[in-house]
Amino acid sequence: MTWELLSTAVIGILAILDAHREKDQDRVNEALEALGDAYYSTVSYYETDTSDSNAKRQWQLQLAEKWDRVANLTRRYDANLASRFSLKSRFWHDGEAWDSSHIKSANISLENIRRDARFLLIKKQKKG
Repeated sequence: MTWELLSTAVIGILAILDAHREKDQDRVNEALEALGDAYYSTVSYYETDTSDSNAKRQWQLQLAEKWDRVANLTRRYDANLASRFSLKSRFWHDGEAWDSSHIKSANISLENIRRDARFLLIKKQKKG
């Protein structure tokens, strides 16, 4: 094998690795964006006085979908964290029917779960 063929092969492999890293970064960013969307939608829900029970229920189901999406996007990075997001989705799907002890034991408080996910995902973002 000549040096020219070898260098061409190495350049090709480096390009594949770079594309793989870029795809990983896209996945991390997608997970962070989904987390932000679910988090701020939840904050908005708590800050809005909704007396219409049908509208409130629709909003809860939308939040369940958003948290489920975060669970699916984070599963590749941490199965335990993804399970917590699935529980958060279930909480909203069940119409906020859980009591505080269930929420605490599931470890799904809004601030804690967001902090844990951001800590995990931001470490995976490309530096510089």
